Amino acid sequence: MSTDYKVVSLGDDPWSEDLKSSILAFPHYKTARMWVENMNVIMEETPYYQWLKSELDINGSVWNGVLNNEYDIAKQYDNFKYLFQIAPNFVEHEIMSRTIDGRRHFFGPICVKIENDGGISIWDGMHRISILYALGYPVRFTICERQDKWQKIVNDLEQLYPTIMYQAIPHPDFEDWNYCNNDIKESCISNIVEEHKIKSVLDLGSCHGHVLYTIRKLLSSAIGVEYSQTRYHILKLLFDKIGFTAYNDNFFNVVERHCDNVDCVFALAVLHHFSRENPIEKFEKLLDHIRRISNTLLYELPEPDEEQYGWMYKDVDMHSLVQSRYETKTIIQMQNRKLVLLKG
Repeated sequence: MSTDYKVVSLGDDPWSEDLKSSILAFPHYKTARMWVENMNVIMEETPYYQWLKSELDINGSVWNGVLNNEYDIAKQYDNFKYLFQIAPNFVEHEIMSRTIDGRRHFFGPICVKIENDGGISIWDGMHRISILYALGYPVRFTICERQDKWQKIVNDLEQLYPTIMYQAIPHPDFEDWNYCNNDIKESCISNIVEEHKIKSVLDLGSCHGHVLYTIRKLLSSAIGVEYSQTRYHILKLLFDKIGFTAYNDNFFNVVERHCDNVDCVFALAVLHHFSRENPIEKFEKLLDHIRRISNTLLYELPEPDEEQYGWMYKDVDMHSLVQSRYETKTIIQMQNRKLVLLKG
């Protein structure tokens, strides 16, 4: 999980989608798309040439004197067109940095910076990334810099997860991090949400928000609660991108104060953490608050062969205790645990 220069892929995560949207607005991309249809399009009719010409007319030069007349612009246009014709076999150079107007800039491959909010901004390679995207080739780029807040998030997560993350984080900077694969569980949850027409969820112990992220298109609203400050930082950034709400708090406090009803409360792999740290009387209050918020609860508990099974109250049937507030139950068996859906 090095924070050195790292080559990653443009994906389908929210931050990659933002970058794709910005690429679509580039005159570089618009011109490359024209070449896809017709390589013989008139130079003066392309957005790329028109953009360069406008910069020349307004400023007297382009790129601080790199292009100084219409001949230079035409030559630059030909260079761009040549890149399009040899794609994706570009000649890549080593990463170089240069200080311009007091700011460090990176050049060489497709170089990007990760902003404090996870946003991806391009230092160098706008021509190449536009061509690759226009032609439908995979886009790979090099992270050359991280702003301070984002770098702190990466550092904190490295400390929290020295070997493997609990959940995936849908951002290119974490594509090479190992994480626990819960595809079967998430598929089951998705099926439940769709079948029961669940549109709003309160998720207790959201971690990085991956569960709600995977079912985001099925929901109209969602709230995630995460106590860990480090995990919350990622949760908040992700939920801000997809329009969900995130709380950094003990989930008992949230359910005690939360007045709005939701279609379903998720308590996935969290109730035994609560029972480990609180007396059963407070656990009972937690269940009452959850029931007040929603008449549907989806939960899971450790199995007897798991170490965490010992975190639950001794000589108490936890499943019966949780289910006592509801009328019906549906059990969905997974590989090592079961999901329990309670209603009524």
